[in-house]
Amino acid sequence: MANAPLYEVINRDLTSQIRSGRLKPGFQLESESGLARRYGVSRMTVRQALSQLELEGLVTRRQGAGTFVSEPQSIERHAGRLAPFHEELGLEAEEISTRIISRDVVEPPEDVNAQLFAVAGQTALRLVRVRSYQGRPMAVQTSWLPYLRAPELAYAKFVKGSLYTTLAERFGITVVRATQRISGALATEDQSSLLDIAPGDPVTHISRLAWASTGEPIEVAESFMVPGFRLVLQLER
Repeated sequence: MANAPLYEVINRDLTSQIRSGRLKPGFQLESESGLARRYGVSRMTVRQALSQLELEGLVTRRQGAGTFVSEPQSIERHAGRLAPFHEELGLEAEEISTRIISRDVVEPPEDVNAQLFAVAGQTALRLVRVRSYQGRPMAVQTSWLPYLRAPELAYAKFVKGSLYTTLAERFGITVVRATQRISGALATEDQSSLLDIAPGDPVTHISRLAWASTGEPIEVAESFMVPGFRLVLQLER
């Protein structure tokens, strides 16, 4: 860090404040001259740092108005081929372990109910798992599935440790497509305790809606993944 260019030092400091949530989306940064005074550098150096932040999607610069913290960026993808969790991360299956935290039958939240069912008041199986890489927690996943489609899933042992393999081989339910939305988030206290990170640490938020071969929605899922793992997007046309 000591030998890093001054604009990079500023970039890293502001990036840390944005990703930690200290600088919220929509917050207006100081003017270039104000930042130059605060960091003890020239306006040109500040301009370089802000340009880099803009390229990274962390800030938006509006002519005549100033520089503002951007809303979290998200990516939405439609998967033609559903890859197993380890393949999405470019890892081998034996490198990943799964721990089931809970399995219970619940009335799902309204947004989940709207995606899974045509009417309100239905019950869903809620499955919470922690995925680990070489013993290190890397993701906490919560899945909701229509309970009546596979009631035994509430206690059945997973085939090869895989939810989708179990659905296919034990219940005749084949998951054929999904829509995933990827964005940034900050870890809650519950998530941080499961992932061995601090509350408020940045995580990758992946939400998924998956459909069975019958055309019906079969799973709504949310994953929160710690930084340091690349997500391999496999798209097919």
